[in-house]
Amino acid sequence: MPSANANLADRHLVHALHLERLKASEVGEIKKLLAKMERDVLGVMRNTDLTTWRQARYQRLLEQVQNALRPHYRTIRDTHTTRLAEVADLEAMWTTRSLSQTISDPVGVYIAVASPPAWSAETLQAIASDVVFEGSPVRLWWGKQATDLRRRFGNVVKQGLLRGEGTDAIVRAVRGSAAMNYTDGIMEVSRNQAETLVRSSIQTVTHTARRAVYEKNADLVKGIQQVSTLDSRTSVICAAYSRKMWTLEGHHPIGHILPYKHGVPRHPRCRSTEIAVLKSWSELAGRTIPDTDGETVDTLFRQKLRERGWSEDRIAKAQTRTQASMDGQISRDVSFQEFLDRKGAVFQDEVLGPEKAKLYRAGVVRDLSRLLDTRGNPLTLTQLRQQLGVAE
Repeated sequence: MPSANANLADRHLVHALHLERLKASEVGEIKKLLAKMERDVLGVMRNTDLTTWRQARYQRLLEQVQNALRPHYRTIRDTHTTRLAEVADLEAMWTTRSLSQTISDPVGVYIAVASPPAWSAETLQAIASDVVFEGSPVRLWWGKQATDLRRRFGNVVKQGLLRGEGTDAIVRAVRGSAAMNYTDGIMEVSRNQAETLVRSSIQTVTHTARRAVYEKNADLVKGIQQVSTLDSRTSVICAAYSRKMWTLEGHHPIGHILPYKHGVPRHPRCRSTEIAVLKSWSELAGRTIPDTDGETVDTLFRQKLRERGWSEDRIAKAQTRTQASMDGQISRDVSFQEFLDRKGAVFQDEVLGPEKAKLYRAGVVRDLSRLLDTRGNPLTLTQLRQQLGVAE
């Protein structure tokens, strides 16, 4: 019988897939806003005479570009922080529901799980704005990107003018070349940095919300465990931290010496997750159920089964099975491949897509990192077949 903690880990693995899809969607939305900004910058360049070096003309161009960048980055900042606030709220609700369902299933009695105090719009906005990335809060990071892009732009244009390059060559240095799918210009740096921020900040906000729920339910949760995605792309840091556990209060290591630090994410684009480690049946049995006349989990469990006509012998056997499930043991490491194998073909089709799932089940591709390019982006089915040398 899978333990409650193993079932909770499975719930988080499935949820992690949805979060990865959310991250990809949010990255796409931010890149659309960056594309609008790029068009405005290129428009300014094409309306400027870049044939000869003139200091005054150069300074005027930088001012125009800066004026074009500022409103775009403000829009991006506001859009992103608003979305992070929504993610924090949704994650708190999901974590509360997941804990309640996981605990209630083996016990057979609904156990209410406390939610964090209702977060106001201002509190959610503060949670989103205070996310720290590369040493800067998100609310400041986008402004820093505008400054950095202006500096890179100024350097590229200045060098191009001093070399006597024409407008088209300087535009290519900014935008990139069609031959390289526009990935060799300075705008690509901004896109990559934005993607890293979006993915990492969503990861940070979701775990901030989770910890708030765990701390609110200290009578149910005895610790926090890191579960790392184990494949060829897993960082050394997350491989070392996988399955490590810390106390809920104070985050003291349990059975190891690795410090908790700030928890997940442990590095940019981290894919690891944190789950609650639930208390055992013996630890939970005496817990008073909210909104009852002092009923404990144990007494209400027996009462519910008696109401169903169960004999005392049958109740005792059910309690034994519940004790086995609610053993308080932490979940073991499970690679995502093992998880997919356990879930079966229908789930594999949903996650990977029917055609890629066929390749997976046929053993053509077992390392899931092969489904991504070197930048971590999903390969199309055609690209995957070309990479693997598999005919359609």
